[in-house]
Amino acid sequence: MNSQKSLLACLEERFYPYVQSLGFVRDSSSCKNVISFRRSVLDKTHIFAIFGNVHKNKRFTLEFAEVPQAGVDWGSKHFSADTILPDHFVLSRGRLLSGAMLAYFGRGGSLLRRIIPQKNNEDSTVDELMSLFPEVQDWWSDKKIGRHIAIFKKVEPPRPPNFSRVETTGISLRKPNLIQKFFAIEVAWTALFLCTALLIAILLAYPAYPQWGHLIVLIPVSAGGGTMVTCLLLHILFRICAKCNGGPFHKGDIVQIIRGKNAGKTGEIYEEWPTRNQVRIAIGLKEWKEADDVYSYVQIIKRKSR
Repeated sequence: MNSQKSLLACLEERFYPYVQSLGFVRDSSSCKNVISFRRSVLDKTHIFAIFGNVHKNKRFTLEFAEVPQAGVDWGSKHFSADTILPDHFVLSRGRLLSGAMLAYFGRGGSLLRRIIPQKNNEDSTVDELMSLFPEVQDWWSDKKIGRHIAIFKKVEPPRPPNFSRVETTGISLRKPNLIQKFFAIEVAWTALFLCTALLIAILLAYPAYPQWGHLIVLIPVSAGGGTMVTCLLLHILFRICAKCNGGPFHKGDIVQIIRGKNAGKTGEIYEEWPTRNQVRIAIGLKEWKEADDVYSYVQIIKRKSR
């Protein structure tokens, strides 16, 4: 057996049966770069995974985690206990360090370490892994942090915004006009872009007609020029529309939605996405979980500043 496959062979021959005897089952979705195992204990699922292409490489990392069997809700997303991997930031998780307190097991590292023959072979790597794995077991059982355990800080999920009814006292809830409704349609901007770009391209190429040689040269130039000019014009138009709708918009502003299934609803802006010219509006728990509360500056009207 060549040396490239000996680490994988040692793991399959000794370590995998060892963890299976502890109740772990290998995931069917495991691939060559991630080999994961799970077991159910009471209302928890214990997960660990070997990260690294052990088919070719001679080193790997082992990370572990614990997740409720019902899965994890993080913000507007749900992660199943059957599919989430232990390197996910929403979990209570850690990494098993090697005997030398390195983040990986096996050979590797600097060029010098790769060139100079080392005493460690694949069998000794698996010996080391099996001798230290009980520290992971101790963490699962009573959260004891052993000498070779590195714990990563869990990222707390964002809290839902306040969905209580917005006080409308002193807020004008007039209907948006036809122009505001038109520019609130996303496809309208796409149509404007295509039509404007085509019109500008024709105007730029028209002077060369009917000299087809010049026209053929001008077509790609005019197309590029038309696209650039159109982007500039629509950017200016977008800013004007947003300003007419009450922009700029900030967290805490009370706005009214112009179009869509939530048209006419009033809510408070709880998150700003200025790089995308969008905001998130507190209109309901369902919309928050599905990220269905994201609206462009031209799809809302400010009714009250923060």
